[in-house]
Amino acid sequence: MSIDAQRSDNRTLLQKAGKVPWLLLAILALAVFLRIFGLGSESLWLDEVASVHTSETSLVSIIRSGTSGDTHPPLYYLILHFWMLLFGQSEAAVQSLSALFGIVSMLLMYMVARELFEPKTGLIASFLLGISSFAIFYSQEVRMYSLLLSLTLLSFLFFVRILRASKPGKTLLVCYSLANILLCYTPVSYTHLTLPTKRIV
Repeated sequence: MSIDAQRSDNRTLLQKAGKVPWLLLAILALAVFLRIFGLGSESLWLDEVASVHTSETSLVSIIRSGTSGDTHPPLYYLILHFWMLLFGQSEAAVQSLSALFGIVSMLLMYMVARELFEPKTGLIASFLLGISSFAIFYSQEVRMYSLLLSLTLLSFLFFVRILRASKPGKTLLVCYSLANILLCYTPVSYTHLTLPTKRIV
């Protein structure tokens, strides 16, 4: 290959690399808008009220509830407990935590797809998740579903990197183990994963 052809290829690669962040930022901006639009416009329904009620108690009560009577482990409730201490208990405040996890999930989806295939595939995957009505709805739900998606993608990302590494480092193994430990404290009942047409006011 001639020097001029090699320089041309390098410029093409740089141009493509420069476009990816801007496209990702545009997709992220769209996803953020779709997830924060309408926050707090509707009253919380029964399960959401239960989440707030559980999370506003003491840390000891949250852990006891998550390890005994409640079918859901306590991780989400613990995070929501501190979130409410910072931002209050209004509908918009408590729903915004799930919106944050939804945005993080979109970024993780890009990273997973890019790791498995290429940046273009990552952009497509993140865009599809960003506009998914199912993902948007549960990114505004005061429940642990959005957190579950984030941790699942994070665990899968570390898993793929471990498989592709000739000799995985300790940091990568620790991060993968930690993501799975957190996942163990965030399961949900999948029979509840439906897309209601409206909330119960």
